[in-house]
Amino acid sequence: FDDIKNKVAPKFIFTMSPTAIKCAGAPQKIMWLLEDTMRTLGKRDGASFSYWTPGKTMFGVPYYSEKLEEIRQARNVDGKFEHELIGIDNAKKVATFKRLDANKIVKESFDLLHVAPHMSAPDFLKHSPLSDATGFVDVDKHTLQSKKYKNVFALGDCTNTPNSKTAAAITSQAPILVQNLKNQMDSLPLMSAYQGYASCPLIVARGRTILAEFGYGGKLMETFGSSGAFPLNMIGTEGKYQQRFFYFLKEQLFPFVYWNLWTRGMWYGTTGPFKPGVRDDPTTQEK
Repeated sequence: FDDIKNKVAPKFIFTMSPTAIKCAGAPQKIMWLLEDTMRTLGKRDGASFSYWTPGKTMFGVPYYSEKLEEIRQARNVDGKFEHELIGIDNAKKVATFKRLDANKIVKESFDLLHVAPHMSAPDFLKHSPLSDATGFVDVDKHTLQSKKYKNVFALGDCTNTPNSKTAAAITSQAPILVQNLKNQMDSLPLMSAYQGYASCPLIVARGRTILAEFGYGGKLMETFGSSGAFPLNMIGTEGKYQQRFFYFLKEQLFPFVYWNLWTRGMWYGTTGPFKPGVRDDPTTQEK
């Protein structure tokens, strides 16, 4: 980085994978942090930043995508939409992209290239009868029960549930899976339903974070917004103080919770250390 930051007019390229990845906001977080760092160093004016994604927008949830698009334009980051990275010539510092909207090949030089790699289920799952054609375990997106074997349940990154693959999603899924597994063993209806909750703390600068929380179909499920429970919903989600608060959560609270509580089964996400009630959730079984 010391060599690059002192280079005249450095060119930074950041890419998004065409596959589902762990934390869909990760490729942007490092981009915004580096862009903010270059500003702090007084070297932003000569630097070029661009974000290349196979998608048509900055983020999969329209509400947050609009916010990120405003930031992108305000901070002069070039958006290359519907472009998929297909090759890298590191010796020549050239990246090759396929333009999806025109079926053309585009070559772009770079000084620094940040790549979000393709991700998939492990091979033993890809070739398992539990999985669908994409290689992920085929489950009902609400009950988390296998569509092929009624005594099998699954959660997390290995499943084909159409939600963002995050620790927050697994945290939300776990109590629901446990309750439904118990009901299945007791020959009772599967009454607990996962609504696709996921969370992605989008760091947009040092000390500033947008806390994206959403469910299936991009529905907002914000803990600190109008859809949250009292008194947390009184904090709100808009404004510089909220972004600083969310940055504190991301930098300080979440790592502590992860290593000291979450991995020991003592943290339940939006309800903190209090186990959520899932038995009375509405039945939402896919047909």
